[in-house]
Amino acid sequence: MCRSILLAATAGAIIVSAGWASAQHVGHQSHQGHGTTTMDTRELVKFPPQMIEHTLANMRDHLLALQEINDALAQGLNDKAAKVAEERLE
Repeated sequence: MCRSILLAATAGAIIVSAGWASAQHVGHQSHQGHGTTTMDTRELVKFPPQMIEHTLANMRDHLLALQEINDALAQGLNDKAAKVAEERLE
């Protein structure tokens, strides 16, 4: 059970991080497949400055939590990794 929660939380954090990174390229051309180019039609959502700070702080904490989870897993401390995932990844 803990391992399933850990994997789901890790996958969710990675997806969020990837989505944020790709959102930084709004308006740029994207390459799809074998040499074809399409325009990125996504629209930038403008957050108030306080929300940007809060979101970035939350993302940084999630990345730190993922690092702690990986460290715990590398040491065979699955319960510790699961606890970090449950407490720090929302």
